[in-house]
Amino acid sequence: MTDLLRIAVHGAAGRMGSRVIALAREERDMKVVAAIVRPGDPRVGRDLSETAGGEPMGVPISDRLPDGAVDAMVDFSEPDATPALARLCVDRGIPMVVATTGLDQDMRAGLREAARSIPVLVAANLSLGVALLARLVRDAARALGLEADVEIVEAHHRRKMDAPSGTALHLARAVAEARGQELDRVSTFGRHGIMAERRREDIAIHALRLGDVVGEHTVSFGFGSERIELTHKAHSRDVFARGALKAARFVARAAPGLYGPEDILGR
Repeated sequence: MTDLLRIAVHGAAGRMGSRVIALAREERDMKVVAAIVRPGDPRVGRDLSETAGGEPMGVPISDRLPDGAVDAMVDFSEPDATPALARLCVDRGIPMVVATTGLDQDMRAGLREAARSIPVLVAANLSLGVALLARLVRDAARALGLEADVEIVEAHHRRKMDAPSGTALHLARAVAEARGQELDRVSTFGRHGIMAERRREDIAIHALRLGDVVGEHTVSFGFGSERIELTHKAHSRDVFARGALKAARFVARAAPGLYGPEDILGR
């Protein structure tokens, strides 16, 4: 790898992809060398500034990965496009940052297979604050064990399609792993009507959709007459884009393997 980090952005026309490109041009140690959109997008062939704004960048928008060296691929596309991208990155030896949400089990299995050949960092949320939150949640869950009732509440803008958020599921998974549980066996989603008493082992997740909320997550631990709440609030989508750039720097220098957002923090 050269001193200049050469990144490609998959999903370059989306809100997050365009912010990654816009912020990358402000960094002295990196350059966007490829911007990939869906086939048929009317912006194919136009300058990258069409999505990122600012002065022309001399990089054409494309519906495929052009030839040339790439040090890291940042994927903010749709889940159905990620498996083919992973195979392409394996073929060309390109480290990946996968920030696409809604990946199913087969897609995740494909990324684990890709990680045998290249570095792959998968994150539903690339905010460094959320990475730190997940670490704190693990510590709290490990310390309190099954003595604590755990409830997770997430809030996002009214246009968000999936619920609960990938970040909420990531936090729930962190709790389950720290307590030696299988999340599928203990997760519950919302409540309605007359229900049985809450099981001690339950990890409950609730989703709110409100106006233009960027993203908020709270993990509450209730035990005895006490409650601990760990909360993260994002006030701008740029926190995710900046996290993606930091993740790109990480994978470009990492050994093949599967990584998560907490790996960016170090130990």
